Amino acid sequence: MYKKIPLTVRTLCFSAACIAVAVLLSLIPPYRMANGGSVTFGSMFFISLAGFWYGPYMGITAGITFGLIDFIIKPEFLHPIQVLFDYLLAYGALGLSGFFRGRRFGMCAGYITGASVRFLLVTLSGCVFWSSYLSYGSTFGLIVASGAYNITYILPEMILTVLVISVPGFRSALAYIERSYIG
Repeated sequence: MYKKIPLTVRTLCFSAACIAVAVLLSLIPPYRMANGGSVTFGSMFFISLAGFWYGPYMGITAGITFGLIDFIIKPEFLHPIQVLFDYLLAYGALGLSGFFRGRRFGMCAGYITGASVRFLLVTLSGCVFWSSYLSYGSTFGLIVASGAYNITYILPEMILTVLVISVPGFRSALAYIERSYIG
């Protein structure tokens, strides 16, 4: 299904660069939600890119690392276990893109898969941890409310990123970087 990429200095450096770009992009969001979450200029993509280039293990590791950094920079949580769902697991899910390497439209499919799993995790977290602050009368109402809140910032970023990934020049630039430096 995927080839395990050996852990080298180059792998670590490029993954660290992806994390650094993702952190920088997350610090300048064009839109920020009131209770956490924001649309960024592709920060999720760069974590996904680390997974796509180096496989799911490195991608998940890059996502967890980004989640820790994001939590340190702007901690928004109600319960310590929420950190696991909203930061570590949710961003780690972006590394699932590594399972799509070598497939047609693999970068796009991997990114959409990772972002969708992130959406599911933050929606679950919202249901569990924000339920005491919200009164929707039913579990279904709580799921809908949490999903509606989270989709307002995850879906726009997904759409914008997929549009950018679809530009032939962008894909060519990434292919050049991959051929020249990634291996």
